[in-house]
Parts: sequence; structure tokens; C-alpha cells
Amino acid sequence: MNATAIPHLDLADPAFSITSKDVKAAREANWYATTPYGFAILRYEQLSRLMKHPKLRQGSLQWPAHNGIVEGPLAEWWKSWILNKEGEEHHRLRRLMNPAFSPKLIAGLVPAFRRSPTN
Repeated sequence: MNATAIPHLDLADPAFSITSKDVKAAREANWYATTPYGFAILRYEQLSRLMKHPKLRQGSLQWPAHNGIVEGPLAEWWKSWILNKEGEEHHRLRRLMNPAFSPKLIAGLVPAFRRSPTN
């Protein structure tokens, strides 16, 4: 059996971009990569399956503590983000916000994202 190489992405590098050639190459090489903060899931199908798993925890919630920020305005602000909520609180907020992310609205934003200087 041939082992697939696991790419590494340095998310801590100030020049890092999710639209970079390195990320695209990593996605082609494997469905996940290692980072200084844990794993990064690079493909939709695998991410979708993982997000539905009851034992998955949102890792970004711990980012401030991982960087030595355990209290204060930044730590409190970070905890308030919907992306850092889990369980029913996340689902409640997501239901409230879903209309703002309709397919029609998102389709209208795609050209601006594609013009991004990091592409």
C-alpha cells in the first residue's frame, strides 16, 4: 500500500493565503494537511462528513489560549463569534444568519473574490 504524503501549511506565516498555490497543491495531494494549530481539512466532502460527527470540536475556539491570550477583550470577542460556537447555540445563530448567505447573494460576490490580489 502506498502512503499518501501529508502536506504541511504554515498558517502562522504572515504571507499565508488560503488561495495560494501551496494550498491548491496540498488539496490535490491529500484531503487534509498539518498546520501549527492542528489539522486543516482541504476538501468539501471530507469536511462535510466530519462536521456531522458528534465528537468533532471546533478547534479555532482555542486559538487565543493557544497563543497565550486567556482573558481580556480579544478572548471575549473571539468567544462571541458564531464560528467558535458549538451545539445548539451555533445552530440557533446559523438559522438566524442563513438568509444573509443565499446562493444568489453569494454568486454576486464571486467575481470580487476572484479579483482578489492573492489569486
